[in-house]
Amino acid sequence: MEIIFIWGMLGGLLRLGITDLINYHVFPLATLIINLIGACALPFWNNYLGKRLKLSSMVINSFGTGFIGSFTTFSGIMIDSFKLIEANQIFSLFSC
Repeated sequence: MEIIFIWGMLGGLLRLGITDLINYHVFPLATLIINLIGACALPFWNNYLGKRLKLSSMVINSFGTGFIGSFTTFSGIMIDSFKLIEANQIFSLFSC
């Protein structure tokens, strides 16, 4: 499934680009925005757009898993959590 790799690479690059655009201060705003977008995009893609475009289930699943999955990766949340702990921003950690 090379297509999942390609979608994953593109999703990761988009995440990196958005993270670079939004400066990290006290709260990981970029991670919050990215994960909110992904939380809305995946069900929209899987349940509506992919079917409306009459795409195969392989294309729908590979885009959802590869692109959206890498875009909203859990490791981004973990990195931001450790940054908040190091900065003694425990309250901000629990608010994300």
